[in-house]
Amino acid sequence: MKNTHILITPVRNEEKFLGFIIDNILQQTHLPTRWVIVDDASSDATPDILKEYSEKHAFIAPVRLNSDPLRSYGSRINAVMTGYQRLTDVHSKFVGILDADISLPIDYYESIMAKFDKDEKLGVAGGLVFDVDNGKLDRHRLKSLEHVPGGVQMFRRECFEAIGGYLSLQWGGTDFAAEAMARKLGWRTQSFPDIEVLHKRKLMSEEVTNTFFRKVRGGFMDYSLGYSWLYHTLKCVSKIGEKPFVLSAIARQFGYVMAAIKLGQPGLPPDLARFVKNEQVAKLGNKIMRFYVKTI
Repeated sequence: MKNTHILITPVRNEEKFLGFIIDNILQQTHLPTRWVIVDDASSDATPDILKEYSEKHAFIAPVRLNSDPLRSYGSRINAVMTGYQRLTDVHSKFVGILDADISLPIDYYESIMAKFDKDEKLGVAGGLVFDVDNGKLDRHRLKSLEHVPGGVQMFRRECFEAIGGYLSLQWGGTDFAAEAMARKLGWRTQSFPDIEVLHKRKLMSEEVTNTFFRKVRGGFMDYSLGYSWLYHTLKCVSKIGEKPFVLSAIARQFGYVMAAIKLGQPGLPPDLARFVKNEQVAKLGNKIMRFYVKTI
């Protein structure tokens, strides 16, 4: 089977971006075999845009859901997995998750699949994502190259099916959990710096607009994902320079402590939570060792 891929895009009230991302995909040097766009109860012009494009392009398959009017992390994951269920009979080597507010280079999927071809153990891949705020490119969103943001995650299909797809997590972090599950099974996960992707709006859930509350919620998410206390504390220290200065780090650490009290156990399966902690301990050990080597 040649390099074939399927795409899944969850949308809700995306009339501002939907036409642009569809045109972006139509310009790709490597088109998907099938592209399921799951409309999660949109109340704007999203359904009309989907109807117009799907009538012109047979590989675009819109799906309509009627769910809770308040979108949540769970509703997005439900949309993705509903989309995948519609693709079980479509043969492909890769599965791509794509958010509507993304802008891709026209050879994005061709380039990503070339990365997969060079590494048979690569299970999840994507480009580096940068935020665009008022026309300005924000290059400060760099994370570990092991992390691929959920809006552009590309899976080897064998990997996606092995991990059982996405977990529905109350506090978010589903993309992180998917990567952890993949690495636990022996796959590699990587973002590639030579492939740049643009994100057209700030990272913010529609129902969460207060910055402090978002940081507290981020602490809940980190705890639910099995973050070790030391790793999370050092992560917060590294974010002291984020706005609001200092308060941002305090809010996230506060959220982590409150989650430990209220939740008791992480939201991940116990074996996966242990794997996450062990990975983080190993990373801290490697950083300490590199620092020690530099000082001698």
